[in-house]
Amino acid sequence: MQRLFLLLAALVLGLYGIPAAPANGHRPALKASWSHVQLAQVAADTAGDLTPGPWRAVAHVALLLPLKSADFANAAEMVRQGFLVAAESGGRPPFPIRVYATQADTASILTAYEDAIRNGAAVVVGPLTRDGVGTLAASGRVSVPTLALNTIDAPAATLPRELYLFGLSVEGEARQIARLAFTPERPRAFVISSDTALARRLHEAFVRAWIATGGSVAGEFFPLDGGPEAWTALRRHASAPDAIVFLALEHDKARLIRPYLDPAMPVFATSLVYAGADDPVGNFDLNGVRFVDMPWLLTPDHPAVMTYPRPALPVSADLERLYALGIDAYRLSLEIARLPAPGTVHLDGVCGDLRLNEDRQFERTLVSAQFAGGQVRVLRRLP
Repeated sequence: MQRLFLLLAALVLGLYGIPAAPANGHRPALKASWSHVQLAQVAADTAGDLTPGPWRAVAHVALLLPLKSADFANAAEMVRQGFLVAAESGGRPPFPIRVYATQADTASILTAYEDAIRNGAAVVVGPLTRDGVGTLAASGRVSVPTLALNTIDAPAATLPRELYLFGLSVEGEARQIARLAFTPERPRAFVISSDTALARRLHEAFVRAWIATGGSVAGEFFPLDGGPEAWTALRRHASAPDAIVFLALEHDKARLIRPYLDPAMPVFATSLVYAGADDPVGNFDLNGVRFVDMPWLLTPDHPAVMTYPRPALPVSADLERLYALGIDAYRLSLEIARLPAPGTVHLDGVCGDLRLNEDRQFERTLVSAQFAGGQVRVLRRLP
């Protein structure tokens, strides 16, 4: 029966299509209500009960988000807004949308997933956290096309057949930087990092990808974890005519490190160095640093970006990225719903150019950019 609903979805999608940019290039106004998005939130007014109440089983898109988690509620809310904006902008959705609000713990996530299946979900989008995705993947309960909103380190052979992974993986960004920055003239890399879990993940992802391209690591530095002598040693030791520098660091830490580097060295980083706005003062120390980020923040004239309204209130770059994640998550949910084996899914998204790889992860190819005069200049590719 669920497959029948998926076929019907394909017919409806063929009529309505994927959102296109308005001809005048202006963003549409954000509507105050979701007139034709049938939205229901599980247990929105209860303390912890995820029982869906009087809902009857009906084919729907289930959006599982940790809206009840103190740690993740803000992030989840931005994903929710982006998801519903995309649904509203794309015409009448092929399925109604139901939002299942969860805590961040695994029991809450699995209970909500089971409720969604019992209520007739044809497609599930979520969970959002890495731990939640890992738990769901290992649970043996994935029975309908499910788009997880994070990535885990697992080969496709170990994943449930219906599970697809889509997230804002900074490790993926580090791998893209390694591929773009490598040249025969500069085959060596200095990696500058810190002793945080995120920095270590970035560091490891870049090094593996750099070596896979044929490069070698000239040196690894952790100046933020050392004394003043570690900082002053950077210019002397992290410099060579046949090398580049990769900063496995966030914006504020990268700003501290960049002035200590040889100005002649090509320096690369991920989107973590970009706070989302031109700032001649705040970005001054990052001049020359090259990085990648999503079209949503770097190319406002991108056709897909022009289609969707910005959040109603100003938010940080990190929350803007999650809002964009919600937009593309909705669009990808239609793709995995309408194809029995979406091995060739390709979407020119607001989060990047999205393609499904052999590990059932949607890889993002991002926009290349460089800081210049405190502003961001978009590049055709990283030189």
